[in-house]
Amino acid sequence: MRPLGQALQEPSWHNQAMPALPHRANLIAVLFAMTYPTLLTWVYFTLLKDSPSTWQQAAFGIGKVIQFAFPAVWVFCIQRRPLALPQLPTRGLGLALLIGIAQLIAGLAVYYFWLKSSGVFTAPVQEMLAKLRGFGLDWRAGFVALAIGYSLVHSWLEEYYWRWFVLNELRPREELSDATSSATISAATWRAIAISSVAFMAHHVLVLAGYFRWDSPWTYILSLCVGSGGAIFGWLYVRSRSIYAPWLAHACADAVIFLIGYDLLGSQLK
Repeated sequence: MRPLGQALQEPSWHNQAMPALPHRANLIAVLFAMTYPTLLTWVYFTLLKDSPSTWQQAAFGIGKVIQFAFPAVWVFCIQRRPLALPQLPTRGLGLALLIGIAQLIAGLAVYYFWLKSSGVFTAPVQEMLAKLRGFGLDWRAGFVALAIGYSLVHSWLEEYYWRWFVLNELRPREELSDATSSATISAATWRAIAISSVAFMAHHVLVLAGYFRWDSPWTYILSLCVGSGGAIFGWLYVRSRSIYAPWLAHACADAVIFLIGYDLLGSQLK
């Protein structure tokens, strides 16, 4: 039986020799995984936006535990896959670093040379501050801790959730057990990347609409950027057969967001 370290490195953790669950059960699991983050975001970000901070924090914390526990419970308790600590491969990390640096340069350039002076963020800044207050994070050290946590920890958890679990569940089983499947990506895997990327984007749409409003084109422009990022992360995952390459690129993308956020909010934080 394979340890989780090898499982996280290779999509072939689906051992065909082991009894497979009914297709309907796996379909229900992946549909739940694709829709639950959007429901959770609607609860803690939209429904409870004017509630006491403890309610928002509790909904976020409990909801995230459920979200990130679900793939592990499903794979290791229901599908009966073995559990071990992950190892760190180097495959794909160079390419991921180049993509991450490109994201940093492009994101900061667009912000400083265009968006910052355009007034795009004038209204969203107040919404961002209100959300930070709702979570008790409207102070500099709290914001920095949030930025580090999201960029390093949350991005890893999202790669484990969206690429290792959701994307793999959507891919053809025969490709998961093919050691050469990353050389050429089939149409079926491209469809899986597209579907998982749209699902990944969905809960970000609610967040962006909360900041920019539903009638702002920036809600949809930035949502498409998120979806495109998800597709890039999915491609990196399939190509490298590891969550660590997309994690590196994802961490850089989150770092750009928080660097811009600190420039927008820093002077108004406690």
